[in-house]
Amino acid sequence: MNQPVNLRARSSYETEGWTVFRNVLRPSLRISAVNWLYAAAARAGDDAALEAEFEPEMPERPLSVRKLRRLLWNDAPFWTGWLLESGIFELGSSFITREPAVVFHAAFFKPGTIGSKVAFHQDQALWDNDYPEAVSVWIALSDSTERNGCMQLCPGSHRRELIPHRSDTQYPWHPYLDPVRDDLPAPKRIPMAQGDVLIWHRYLVHGSDPNVASEDRLGMVVVFANGASSSFKAKDVWRIENSRTRDIASIAG
Repeated sequence: MNQPVNLRARSSYETEGWTVFRNVLRPSLRISAVNWLYAAAARAGDDAALEAEFEPEMPERPLSVRKLRRLLWNDAPFWTGWLLESGIFELGSSFITREPAVVFHAAFFKPGTIGSKVAFHQDQALWDNDYPEAVSVWIALSDSTERNGCMQLCPGSHRRELIPHRSDTQYPWHPYLDPVRDDLPAPKRIPMAQGDVLIWHRYLVHGSDPNVASEDRLGMVVVFANGASSSFKAKDVWRIENSRTRDIASIAG
């Protein structure tokens, strides 16, 4: 589905650090992604290539997948076709000035009643490499509500550029920021319907609350960066110019 990046969306991204596109995915595409992800989650404990994270163990409760990584690199034929047909390759690339490349592709499950909080942070602060112009394209594969832990964004916080993060044992997943202590704009909750797409700047401060609803909150993120920059370096690279021709054998750089 074509999603033109109009002036309003571009202005929102530049001033607020984020923009949202509604009703991007066809139901059949959403369902095929959900089916792939739950099948992958079922084998995640035995498949190191998915680099899975799990919710904290609790007595008498099976391990629940929190995050799966490297989706595109685990099933190139499926995800290349999916990202082309959905328009996500085109949409993410439109925010990159030259040679857009995918550097991350992951899924977040936030399981019902146990999905944990994601502390506020900037994506670039958690990455091993600097990713020029990087944008995170977050795809809602289920409804994302205030009860199940929808995204929260600090509007305009990207203009602060990289902010020093701190560590705390109550946030085991990564270093964090505190909107009050760090004098950030008040967070804004962004409810999304399944099939909506949210795009944010690499320096935008964001997080999410725990899932207190019964249903999972399932989302997927694809991170795009400027692969032509002299400072570009990545563990995984997926070149978009080759993806457009479905020349799978030559895509990975």
